[in-house]
Amino acid sequence: MARHIMVKAGAGTGKTFTYKRGLQLAISPNLDDGIVGTDSQEAIWDSMAEEKIGTCTVVAFNKAIATEAQREIPDKYQASTFHSMCFGAVRSRFPKVKVNKFKMNDLIDAKTRLRVKTSDRDASIASAAMRLVDLCKATLTGAWIDDEFVVTEDQLMALIQHYGVDVNGSLADVLELVPQLFTLGMQDETCIDFSDMVYWVIGKDLSLPQSDLLIVDESQDLNACQHDIVFRAGRRIMVVGDENQAIYGFSGADCNSMWNLEHKLAHDERGVDILPLYETRRCPKSVVELAQKIVPEYQYLPEAPQGQIDRDVSVDAFMTGVRPGDMAISRVNAPLLGTCFSLIRKGVKAQVAGRDIGQALITFITKKLQDRRRSEWSIPDMLSKLEDYRNKELERLSQSKHPDEMRVNALEDKCECVKALCDGAEDVQEVKDRVKTVFADTDLQGKPKHSVLLSSCHKAKGLEADSVWVMNPDLMPHPMAKIAWQKKQEKNLQYVAWTRTKSRLAFLETK
Repeated sequence: MARHIMVKAGAGTGKTFTYKRGLQLAISPNLDDGIVGTDSQEAIWDSMAEEKIGTCTVVAFNKAIATEAQREIPDKYQASTFHSMCFGAVRSRFPKVKVNKFKMNDLIDAKTRLRVKTSDRDASIASAAMRLVDLCKATLTGAWIDDEFVVTEDQLMALIQHYGVDVNGSLADVLELVPQLFTLGMQDETCIDFSDMVYWVIGKDLSLPQSDLLIVDESQDLNACQHDIVFRAGRRIMVVGDENQAIYGFSGADCNSMWNLEHKLAHDERGVDILPLYETRRCPKSVVELAQKIVPEYQYLPEAPQGQIDRDVSVDAFMTGVRPGDMAISRVNAPLLGTCFSLIRKGVKAQVAGRDIGQALITFITKKLQDRRRSEWSIPDMLSKLEDYRNKELERLSQSKHPDEMRVNALEDKCECVKALCDGAEDVQEVKDRVKTVFADTDLQGKPKHSVLLSSCHKAKGLEADSVWVMNPDLMPHPMAKIAWQKKQEKNLQYVAWTRTKSRLAFLETK
C-alpha cells in the first residue's frame, strides 16, 4: 500500500505543473516529450506512480483554478472545488435543496426578535452572530448533537478573541444568538448557504465518493472542516502547499494547516512521504537570496538570471518607469486606488485586482454613506458622513474589551479607499462608476499583460510579472499585527509580495 504524499513547495516552483505532469505519467509511463524535471520533481512523480491511479480528483482553491486544471489533466480525471464536490453530496441526500447566500439573514428576520432592518445595534448583533456561525463551521467548534448545536461560552469567546469578531458591546446577546441561529440553519433543509455546502458533509454525515488519489492544491489555506473532507474523499491523499504562503487565517483557515495535515497523514495506516519542492522556476537569484531571510530552504535553479533589486525608488521614478505588464503590490488597498487614478490620468492603462473589493465598497457607500431619501447627495455630503462614520467606529473599537489594531487598520484603509475614489468625482454615481471601471477580476492566471496591475498582497498570490514594485514596504509586515499567528501571516504576505517577480523587484521609498 503506497504512502500518502505531502509536497512542501516554495513560491514559483511549479507545484501545479508537477502534479499535473505526474498524472500524465500515470496514464503514459513511457511519455517522452523532452520535458525533464528537477530531482525534487522526479521524486514526486516516482512516489505518485507507486500505486495505480484509477480515479483521481484534484481539489483546487477556486473555480477558475479548477477549470484550468480540468483542461490540463488527463480526461479520465476530474478537478473540482471543495464547495462543488461537497454540494454534490448535499444534493444527493437533499435533491430539492436550493442555494441561498442570504439564508442566515432570512432566518434572523423570520425566527428571531431582532429588528435587523431598522436598528443598527441589532444589525451588528446579527452580523457578529452570523460571522461566528461561519467560524464554528470552518473550525469545527462545538458539536451538532441530536438536532441541536452545542457550544460553550469559552469556545465562542476563543473565536471572538482569535478572529477579532466585533460584538459591539452586545456580547451576551451574541452568545445567546449563535447556537440558536446555527440550530435553525441546520434544521432548515430547504436551502443552504456557502458555508453549509462543506459543513453539512460533516454535520449531517453525508457520503462522498472516494477517489483512488485525491490531490489537494493550496493545502496551506484549508480549514479544519476541509481537513475532515479530505480524509473522506480520498483513499490515497496528496497534499500540495506552501506553509509560508498561508495568508487566510483571518477568514477561518487553519494557520497550521500543513503541520496538522502532516500529523494526521503520518498517523494514518498508510503513513506519509514528505517531499520538498523548493527550486523556484520564477524568481531570479537576487530575489531568492532576499526571500531566504524568511524561507531559508528556498532555492534558485543554476540557470536562473541574477535579476535586479532596487531600493528607495522615488514615486516619481515609479510613475515614469512603470509599464503595462508590471505589477505594483501594497499591503493595504488605499494607495492602490490613488496610484491607479494617477496612472490613468497619465494615459497609462491600470487596474486594481479584486472585483469583490470593488463591490464591497459600492455596498458600503450605498448602505452607510448615501442618503437615498435626498434627491441631491453631493461628494462633500458623502465625505462628511464618511468622517462621522470613521470617528464613530474608531471610538467604538477603542472601547472594545479586546481591542484589535488590525480592525482599526482595516477601517482606516476602507475610508481612505472611498476618499481616493471621490477625488475629482462630480457626484456619487461617478464614484460607483469608477469602482466598476477600476477593479479587475482576481481570477487572473499568469501575469498581467495589457495594463499595470495594482494589487494587495492577498490578491497577488498566484500571479507573477517581470517587474514588481512594492509600495509602502514599511507596512510589510504590518506593525499593527500583535498576535503570534498574525505576525507569522504578515511575514508570509511579505514573502508572497517579494516572490511575484521574474526579473526586477523595486521597493518604493517610504514617505
